[in-house]
Amino acid sequence: MKLAPDYLFVLIKSLTKTEKRYIKIFASQHTIGKENNYIKLFDAIDAQKNYDEEKIKAKFKHSSFISRISSEKVYLYKLVLKALRVYHSANKGKMQVIAKLEEGGILWKKGLLKDSYKAIKKAESIANKSELLHLLPPIYEELMEHTAVMLHNNNSSVDEIYGVFENYNIVIDQLKRYTQYWMILQELISYNIRGVMARDPDFVKTLEQKYGSILDDVPRDSDSYKTKWTFYRARQLAYHLSSDLSQCITTLETIIQIAEEGNYTNEYSRQFIYLLNDVSAFCILDKNNKLADKYVNKYRQFFEKNYRNQASKYKGITTFYYSVIIFYQQYQGDTSSALKTMNELNEIIGKPEHNSSKYEAVTLYYMNAYANFCDGNLDDALSWINRMFNNNNIAFRRDIHSLARILNIIIHFELENYEILPYQIQSAYRFLLKLDKLYPPEKRILDFIRKKLIKNLDRRSLTDAFKALHEQLKEDFKDSYTKQAFVYLDLQSWLESKIHKKDFKTILKEKYLANESL
Repeated sequence: MKLAPDYLFVLIKSLTKTEKRYIKIFASQHTIGKENNYIKLFDAIDAQKNYDEEKIKAKFKHSSFISRISSEKVYLYKLVLKALRVYHSANKGKMQVIAKLEEGGILWKKGLLKDSYKAIKKAESIANKSELLHLLPPIYEELMEHTAVMLHNNNSSVDEIYGVFENYNIVIDQLKRYTQYWMILQELISYNIRGVMARDPDFVKTLEQKYGSILDDVPRDSDSYKTKWTFYRARQLAYHLSSDLSQCITTLETIIQIAEEGNYTNEYSRQFIYLLNDVSAFCILDKNNKLADKYVNKYRQFFEKNYRNQASKYKGITTFYYSVIIFYQQYQGDTSSALKTMNELNEIIGKPEHNSSKYEAVTLYYMNAYANFCDGNLDDALSWINRMFNNNNIAFRRDIHSLARILNIIIHFELENYEILPYQIQSAYRFLLKLDKLYPPEKRILDFIRKKLIKNLDRRSLTDAFKALHEQLKEDFKDSYTKQAFVYLDLQSWLESKIHKKDFKTILKEKYLANESL
């Protein structure tokens, strides 16, 4: 087994304090004569902020084991994993089920049929309690074999065999339903990640034809929480693709209620926090201040309780959480707080291109650019846009890449970089046309800047032009698909800032307060 230079270091740094303590105890019990060396090596690696093998070698230069540093690291790596498996076996249903199945198999071979049967029944109980549907079929296969043998020994009945067989069929049916919903969800997620649906409304019709009858289904009471969660997530994403924010919110509230009533919020904490993420974002998009307050606060409390102390470890979750908080602060017109929150996230994440997935990196670049733009820091906004373009990967978040092209042009206009605007507009045109569709607002803003703003800098004429464009965009945004494509670039508020000669952030604040009073 060959390790990357810092692979053991990364594993050790991911451990909690209690895990580290258990591993040291485990090492002392399972290595004869060598435990001190492995614990010393473990502690030395754990003490480093960045892995430096030369310093490790220098520290233990008088110890004979250091000459075998590569093999010792491999052994320690395996030892840590073995200890973690034992440590978590008491807390993880899957590991408990597997252990009981293995125990049952051993007892069966020893001829201890009743004891073997009890172990398999215990595995069934744990699997049902933990909703491990995929582990139940092999359990029921074992139970059918056990009850058949026990029947021959007059220790079971035919009815008992039929009962096991019936449970087996029920689980197979539940698994079929779960996998159907899961496949739908994965396909929808794949398009969401790439941002394809923002430019292909016909895709929604295709999905409706393909999956409509299934998504119109209703989960059964007997379905597992995982099945219900998968179903409602698929339905919610289908509503998202069709820009039906109201139904998105209603669907998310349903599954959040199921999770809370069933006490699944901790066991499925990752699932639950993504539910809070989405419902908070959709409430903001729907400009429902009351619901936005409710779910943003619930989201904040859950993150603080479960993930704050491990924010740098769970970078994906942290990025999504901060994104919603920043989005909400911008919606409220509190752009200085949004920028401060953005900087907090930057400290946790580091360089997006190094420490994030490609999906997250694109989002982070744009978030930084837009946060600075909203707060009036145009040079910094342009710097982040350029970093995004230099680390270009349009396979992810094509919707964000499209908005970035428009934002880039607006920033250059605000900075009065009139000499390079024609090139930027041409570049944006080429990019957007490659996506097979140019939305009316995109074409309007590109034509507007190219034909009017650059050629006519008279303030009064510009104000009239801004007003005309604003009215045109109001009509464009009556289309739900078009409106959905511009949720992360408030073109109308920017135009209003030019018309009323106010800061962009001032317009955002006034609009939020006006909505608050409704």
